[in-house]
Amino acid sequence: MNTYCYVLKLIERLYDVTAWTQVDEEAVNNHFLRIKKDYETGKIIHVGRTINDNFKGFGLVVFTSEDILDATNYMNQDPAIKGGQMSGSVFEYKHIF
Repeated sequence: MNTYCYVLKLIERLYDVTAWTQVDEEAVNNHFLRIKKDYETGKIIHVGRTINDNFKGFGLVVFTSEDILDATNYMNQDPAIKGGQMSGSVFEYKHIF
């Protein structure tokens, strides 16, 4: 297994808290539940986000995967990416300690 990370960015429309729909809230909740489950099972090594609540902010998911194609597929299955609430980019990641 190799280590990868994906960087998540909230779409600009959702910077306005009044713009959130029920669909947005459900997708982001499902995103959280998926990450929590995969962390508990050991697929995810680390999850975090910046404190910024503006366009400079981002989330980070560090996880294991077979290869870059599998890692990209894993990222693309994130409910918030599938639902369009967040965008993501996947990278190979060197876990130091």
